[in-house]
Amino acid sequence: MPLEHFPNHDGESPTLRTAASVRKQLGDISETTLWRRVRDTRLIFPKPRKILGRLYFVADEVDAWIIAQTEVVEGLPPGDDDPDTHNEAA
Repeated sequence: MPLEHFPNHDGESPTLRTAASVRKQLGDISETTLWRRVRDTRLIFPKPRKILGRLYFVADEVDAWIIAQTEVVEGLPPGDDDPDTHNEAA
């Protein structure tokens, strides 16, 4: 696939990730969960590229998607990464 098909191409080859690498980056999700995210049009998850018969994800696209999904939770004590277990009435 010509590099001009990659968004924001700046003359250098994009960093590619395998599906296994993307699954691990997303918290060791299952293969089925990854492909559900790819097919779910509401999630706007990056589509893989087929190169020599193998599928790869563009790393910058996956990273941008993760950042877009990130929600900053304010008011949590340091180290408390689960807002559902934080009791404000305490």
